[in-house]
Amino acid sequence: MIMKTLSVVIISFNEEKRLAKCLEAARQVADEIILVDSHSTDGTVAIAQSFGASIHSQEFLGYVGQKNFAKDLAKMDYILSLDCDEILSNELINSILNIKYNNIQSDGFLVNRLNLLEGKPMKSCGWYPDSKLRLWKNGMARWVGHTIHEKLEMDAGSIVKPLIGDLIHDTYPTRESFERQVEKFSGIAALHFKDNSYIYLIFKLCVSTPFKFFKSYFLKKGFTDGNAGFFVAKMQTREVFLKYLKAIQLKLYS
Repeated sequence: MIMKTLSVVIISFNEEKRLAKCLEAARQVADEIILVDSHSTDGTVAIAQSFGASIHSQEFLGYVGQKNFAKDLAKMDYILSLDCDEILSNELINSILNIKYNNIQSDGFLVNRLNLLEGKPMKSCGWYPDSKLRLWKNGMARWVGHTIHEKLEMDAGSIVKPLIGDLIHDTYPTRESFERQVEKFSGIAALHFKDNSYIYLIFKLCVSTPFKFFKSYFLKKGFTDGNAGFFVAKMQTREVFLKYLKAIQLKLYS
């Protein structure tokens, strides 16, 4: 039986604080690691080199463009796309190794992403299982979408199966880091929505904002995670509010 080979592809910019944990887990399944870096000024590149990664410098093309640039560099049979703040759990590592060494037929694989807040798992507010398509047969998918909401699109007729194990997403070590992310991503998203009509934007601002909190805190059971669940629901709601507010402001002053 021929073993399947795997490329791990990662995009980065100033990720020295988080990259090592990502690579430590990734190298247990990777036959090659490719890092596409947007001219980091910290120790990101040196850390990646210490793990044997192939480094490629590229001005940031947006999340879709940058991730497509990275996956086109991959040479192995399968591709696994990771962010610098994502860590393969031991169970997920075993699942990926099972694909490599056994005759498991699929064009793509879904992973469950487990999001952390202040180092603690959050399973409410729609944060779990947060299923993502991240592992696929080389040449059978590409990244599509806009701004911060990129997704992987498989070729028509592709077979996709779920994997056992979590992809640990350790992106919010503090509540302040979550607040900064909301400010950043709402501004990026506003650029996409600013060309809509004032009526549309005001309607979304007034209707989508309160509904987001209701959905996150009640329908998605944020209340089961106590104060942390309330905080996440509040920040998800704030991102929706700011996204449309900033879009209106951009439209007014453009």
